[in-house]
Amino acid sequence: SVHAFTDLGMSGQLLIYLFFFLFLGIFLVAKNWKFFPKEKEEGLWSREFWMFIGAIVLLVSSFQIMFYTSMPVWNKLFSLNKAPAKDVINFYNSWQLPFAFMILMLIGVGQFFKYKDTDMKVFIKKISISLIISLGLAVLIAYSLNFTKPFYAFFLFSGIFAATANADYMVRVLKGNIKKAGASIAHIGFALMMLGVLISTSKKDVISQNTSGKNIESLGEKFSNNDNILLTQGDTLPMGRYFVTYIGKRVKGINIYFDVNYFTKNTDGSYKKEFSLAPLVQTNPRMGNVAEPDTRHFGTFDVYTHVTYADLGNLKDNTTANKDEYTEAKNYSLKKGDTLFSSNAIIIFDSLSTNVDKAKYNLVKNDIAVKAHLRVVDITKKQEATPIFIIHDNIIQPVAARIDDLGLEFIFSKINTQTGKIDISLKEKKSNIRDFIVMQAMIFPYINILWIGCVIMVIGTVLAIIEMVRKLIK
Repeated sequence: SVHAFTDLGMSGQLLIYLFFFLFLGIFLVAKNWKFFPKEKEEGLWSREFWMFIGAIVLLVSSFQIMFYTSMPVWNKLFSLNKAPAKDVINFYNSWQLPFAFMILMLIGVGQFFKYKDTDMKVFIKKISISLIISLGLAVLIAYSLNFTKPFYAFFLFSGIFAATANADYMVRVLKGNIKKAGASIAHIGFALMMLGVLISTSKKDVISQNTSGKNIESLGEKFSNNDNILLTQGDTLPMGRYFVTYIGKRVKGINIYFDVNYFTKNTDGSYKKEFSLAPLVQTNPRMGNVAEPDTRHFGTFDVYTHVTYADLGNLKDNTTANKDEYTEAKNYSLKKGDTLFSSNAIIIFDSLSTNVDKAKYNLVKNDIAVKAHLRVVDITKKQEATPIFIIHDNIIQPVAARIDDLGLEFIFSKINTQTGKIDISLKEKKSNIRDFIVMQAMIFPYINILWIGCVIMVIGTVLAIIEMVRKLIK
């Protein structure tokens, strides 16, 4: 999806890739059409039939992914207004896990079927050992991993069964002949890959709970303090088993890298740097920006991190800016109790009052003056800012309020009597501004099972190709 929906100058290559396999498939079907069976159908218990069922399952699985990922295309073509799923991961899991379960079970039993037809008594006898072993292992592992969702347990069983049955086939049927075991080895690799996906994803630990003291949820609905952490440049915050520091961002071509250092704490209170990660955001004004994660691999787990929010508008260094200059005002609409953030303080809208010295501002009886009470909290103390909204001679004349030691200026510019909200503009001294990011970090346990499975699957595929070529040459 990243490559299909962003413009990386790869559109031509992608189209060539897609059309090559499309027309190759059409060509091979046309060329071999005369060899397709026309009269006799294969038996229900033949290897051909169950390979066909496996192909159908993969086809339906692919169609579901294609259909829902192409929803923006369908909306445009047919003038629809179908919104994508809010919880994308659970949505696709609910569809794809049953397909994965069926494929793993077919991988487990497929090679025990014979071509044309199979004696079911012999078939059941051959797979019974693998079934019993897999069931016992699945119960033991599901209990140790505390799987509470039944389908996770079924999926775990199917993955173990696929690996065990193919290993059994290699030993008892192929007699350990590695040259002929390419398909079985590839199947074992695929089963391990699926087990790695299941275990690492279901037992992942989100460690990026927000410890900054600033409410991330004010950035929007998709941000939660439970799984996002706000990191201000230079600050070190606890995050799960680590302490993290956001160093800064750097630009390389269309990519913006965000450097984050991970530390552990020594017994004497000092910090020991463990590793650094640099998740990036790929900028694309036409198609939209894309976040790309960075991962640190360990023996039994991976630390995965990606940026969920960053200010990409200012990519220059502010250290040379005039320290007394103020930034452009940022406007906020607040109701009583709402919070907003500056680079160095938390601001809470407490209340409104009309306790204003009209003589001080040369106001007459019919003029309106309302004071907003803003509580400003930094790490050392609490202060109050009281910008004033004034209507004098039917002209709005707001009076700004400043907190000089924090370099903040507030302007109270509007009251909405129906909603009870007020409009506040905030300016900061440029010397105050420190960059920040919002980041998610997760620990995926035992994900190396997935990578080991990938390697084994590739080895098995290569062995199978070599054996097929050898037979054709022979």
